[in-house]
Amino acid sequence: MATVYLGRDPTINRRVAIKTLPLAEEFADNDLATARSHFLREAESAGRLNHPYIISIHDAGEDHHVAYLAMEYFEGKPLSHYAQLGRLLPPKLVFELMARAAEALHYAHSQNVVHRDVKPANLMYDITSDRLKLTDFGIAKLVGSATVLTQTGSAMGTPAYMAPEQWRGESVDARTDVYALGVIVFEMLTGRLPYQAEKPYSMMHMH
Repeated sequence: MATVYLGRDPTINRRVAIKTLPLAEEFADNDLATARSHFLREAESAGRLNHPYIISIHDAGEDHHVAYLAMEYFEGKPLSHYAQLGRLLPPKLVFELMARAAEALHYAHSQNVVHRDVKPANLMYDITSDRLKLTDFGIAKLVGSATVLTQTGSAMGTPAYMAPEQWRGESVDARTDVYALGVIVFEMLTGRLPYQAEKPYSMMHMH
């Protein structure tokens, strides 16, 4: 539900991506706190990470009930663009990109951040410069955080990439992201998901 704008930081004249979410327009009063916490979680999670394969967060805040993140601007396409027959990347390049994604996740895990929504759409790739960036920490889990960021027993993530423990609403750790990365490797090489179903319930049982 967020909108991303191309902006310019006038202080140092650099381009930035500005992710905005009009909280009051999109959510009822009883959901505002949850929506705000998701947005702030992305800022806190990604903000503590400094890695060449992870999008940098420059600033975060809220103004007139519009939450915003100012992020590193990155040209490229999501890997979901290349996960379709006719657009598949050479296997050697796929393995190289997945190794970089694994490095990014390993670093995030070393900083006690579990992404929980690793999927091709959240891995941006600039084929011209051969650069890869992991994005969107909106439902990340901060291991050991004093702040309660998720409810026990709730399943969060994207169905096609969710590990069994995510479906069951159990505690997740680094292995949850590794599971999702394995699904992506399969999809990037074959142009299809390992499990396909019309309904999330069926997808859950397949996983």
